Amino acid sequence: MTLRWTVNLEDRAYRRPFIIARGVLPGVTCLIAVVQDGAFIGRGEAEPHESDRTVAKVMLAEAREFLGQYGGALDRALLHRLLPAGPLRNALDCALWDLAAKQAGRGIADLTGIALPPRLPVTATVSLDMPKVMAAEARDKAADASLLKLKLGGGVAEDSARVAA
Repeated sequence: MTLRWTVNLEDRAYRRPFIIARGVLPGVTCLIAVVQDGAFIGRGEAEPHESDRTVAKVMLAEAREFLGQYGGALDRALLHRLLPAGPLRNALDCALWDLAAKQAGRGIADLTGIALPPRLPVTATVSLDMPKVMAAEARDKAADASLLKLKLGGGVAEDSARVAA
């Protein structure tokens, strides 16, 4: 059967704006790839760029052009031969892996033979804000995170207060 693909952009709002030194990010635009083979559907996604929707639109056009040429017969080997590593290949590759796992009725780790550790390390990022707000966010995220990453962007005194909090 010929694979059927759809690719679209999806805007996802953060629970609260994410603040970094160069600006405020209200959310992210993701490239969503969906591949269907009969009753089985695989999904993959990628974030083309954290704050530039123009980059995402260009990637969407590239995805549609690529899939228009190769999508019906695309497999992972062909994908890796034709596209360089990056967000677009990632989204399509993840969709193909998801499809293969659903067709086999197994998990992707099982298909690849990769043994997963019992608990994967998780890094959580704390958005730039006032020290007390960052401290509260760090406490909330610390329960599920192995490592906290702090966004800083003020002067030395302000950032020192943020780290201390």
